[in-house]
Amino acid sequence: MTNYQTINVETLQSLLNQKEINLIDVREVYEYEDNHIPEAVNIPLSVLVENTDQFKKEEHYHIICRSGNRSGQACQYLSGLGIATTNVDGGMLDWEAL
Repeated sequence: MTNYQTINVETLQSLLNQKEINLIDVREVYEYEDNHIPEAVNIPLSVLVENTDQFKKEEHYHIICRSGNRSGQACQYLSGLGIATTNVDGGMLDWEAL
């Protein structure tokens, strides 16, 4: 069972156009450097556990990766710590197709 929300890239684009959101890209550094959404902060899934101090429980985070798999894992982990998250389904693959 998941205790986080899921949105598609169209909804993400709309949110980014409306307001500032916390967007976290959990792909590896080389993937992020290759192409990323300008507003995204890179915290790779492989080092997420060591970087949970960067997340505030009173804020909401949108998590993206290449396809939605790693971001889903990140959402599962962070929501288990009481951090509100939304998984961007389809990830950068869908974003690049917009």
